[in-house]
Amino acid sequence: MKFDNLLLGNGISIKIYKLLEKQGISVISFFDYLEYFCGLEEHKRERRDFFKIYRALVYDDEIPPMLNFVEETFEEAKSIGFERMISSKVFKKPEELKRINMTLDQYDRLIKNVSSFYFLIFNYWYIKRVHNIIDYNDAAIKSLSDDIKALVGGDVYSLNFDKLLDNFINVKHIHGLFVDKMEKYQDIVSCMTSSTSFLYKFLFETNGYAKLFAMNQLKANSVANFDYDFLFGDKDFGDLLIYGVSFGLSNIVPQELKCKYEDFYLTNCVEGHILVRLNALYQMKKVKSITIACYSEEDKSNYQELFKFCDCKEIISYVKCSDLF
Repeated sequence: MKFDNLLLGNGISIKIYKLLEKQGISVISFFDYLEYFCGLEEHKRERRDFFKIYRALVYDDEIPPMLNFVEETFEEAKSIGFERMISSKVFKKPEELKRINMTLDQYDRLIKNVSSFYFLIFNYWYIKRVHNIIDYNDAAIKSLSDDIKALVGGDVYSLNFDKLLDNFINVKHIHGLFVDKMEKYQDIVSCMTSSTSFLYKFLFETNGYAKLFAMNQLKANSVANFDYDFLFGDKDFGDLLIYGVSFGLSNIVPQELKCKYEDFYLTNCVEGHILVRLNALYQMKKVKSITIACYSEEDKSNYQELFKFCDCKEIISYVKCSDLF
């Protein structure tokens, strides 16, 4: 079994953490770290250093309601991810706003503050608990990299922000990269798109439409550390393998409409822009086959449900993750 190109998601990072754990190197997961961080006393240096950076974005009296929101939605975010959680909170009905005693502008500001917090704390976790702890030249990472290179003859694309494989593989990061050092909030800003708005050095959004819009802006501003070839190039991807990409459903589309109408699948999925691209590659005859690695039969069923509106389902096949590496 040999593939021309590979698209990786968070599943590969989780696999690496498990390999390192077998060697006694423990990497705390992001949400476990977030729970630990929120429980820190205010005088603790790790907390003080973080808020020294974050306070450049908010007023002091906005921090308590932001933290309350993070804590109240923690279990939901841990269960389905930040992007899917926040997508379900973007819109509030007037009666809901009245119940929580907030105006629409105040609520929009709260969501913006929470999103900014997540951007910062995610990169902060990576620096503190991944980048500063692991050895990127670890034998386990090299061994996995060798397995990947033996399986894939062409390029390796990634939706992840980490650089766990980059010492051994020339990974093309579609959604950008974490920064290794952060002293001020601007360190994770990639470019200004107006006098008051900006884009980050890695891409979080609630759905595929928003991600595609942001990627077009990043491309227009020639932002480095993002790969534009996968989404915008003219490459023939041949036999493409997809590993560890969950394609989770966004919660921005009303529940009663999910997976029912073809027109919604760009916004219905957190990685909807990838679905659109795969479909376009199939229609342009720029991909011969798509193989999706699954952890379980339930995993496979979720993929089949998601791709049922896509023409490219005709060339999709499935393989067990354990059969690959």
